[in-house]
Amino acid sequence: MNEKYKFDLVSFGMRLKEIREFYDMTQKVLADELEVDVKSVSNWERGIKLPEIDNIVELAKLYNMSVGEILEDEPYRIFLKKATSRKRSIEIVEAEGLIEFYVEFTEDRYFDRYEAWIWDELSPNKHCCCTTSKVASYELFKKSILEDVGSIAASYRKLILDSTSDDAEEKTRREQLRMKMRCEQSGMSAKGAVFINGIVHYFENDEED
Repeated sequence: MNEKYKFDLVSFGMRLKEIREFYDMTQKVLADELEVDVKSVSNWERGIKLPEIDNIVELAKLYNMSVGEILEDEPYRIFLKKATSRKRSIEIVEAEGLIEFYVEFTEDRYFDRYEAWIWDELSPNKHCCCTTSKVASYELFKKSILEDVGSIAASYRKLILDSTSDDAEEKTRREQLRMKMRCEQSGMSAKGAVFINGIVHYFENDEED
């Protein structure tokens, strides 16, 4: 086959996974949206199979992208650059009562809204838990998230723990998270506490009085 027209399934799969994670979707959620099974999504992302053309069109609609941005490296890179540059981080707050759990408040200037992204230090991915238009003040939005951060964290962590991945790294991450949650329930959380291999470490505040 002429190299000019050769399609790289592996690169496509990696790109599809990046897009899904950029839009904060699990494989299960994406499969449900497209009315396919999770194995199909997994095969696409691993470069084993190419989606049917109908599914590619639906993917583009779902992600508000063009088919070219889905299929081709260069249009995708341009899209990603535009999408990421429109956002500005306002501040990152460590959640009170939790160990290494953070909320990042951002401004999306394209959609004219505030967003709250959460992540646990043990997880590789951030999760957008809430958005609001700028009709509401930033301080009010921030207060509403921090007041409910316990239940937000519980829901987010449940998603991680409910993962059925057999990957060894994922299994270790889930076990570490369970251990950390037990530490929190035992009252071991404190500002600046760090969880490392099942042990909570505490560090002195370096700031001068």
